[in-house]
Amino acid sequence: MLFKPARAIRTGMGYNGPLIRCATTKEHSRIVAHAGASAHSDRVHILESSDGRTDYVISAAVGWATGNEDSGAPSSLAFFFGASDPARILPTDAS
Repeated sequence: MLFKPARAIRTGMGYNGPLIRCATTKEHSRIVAHAGASAHSDRVHILESSDGRTDYVISAAVGWATGNEDSGAPSSLAFFFGASDPARILPTDAS
């Protein structure tokens, strides 16, 4: 899963059967207030797991990939522009 740009996050390391949905109006208000985030035009994405766990990410967009990737292989989302441009993710010398 890739959330971009993420404004506030409450997630775990693994999800069993994840479901991503937009928050209800009531959930949105509560989560934005709890996270101390401003109400930009961002969405509150709810992550639900089949084991009953519920987390959230506040971001403008979400993307995901499914498939039979090796669990040790980089995600196919890792090669999206912006995520793979070293100048955007690594500090550079100003010389």
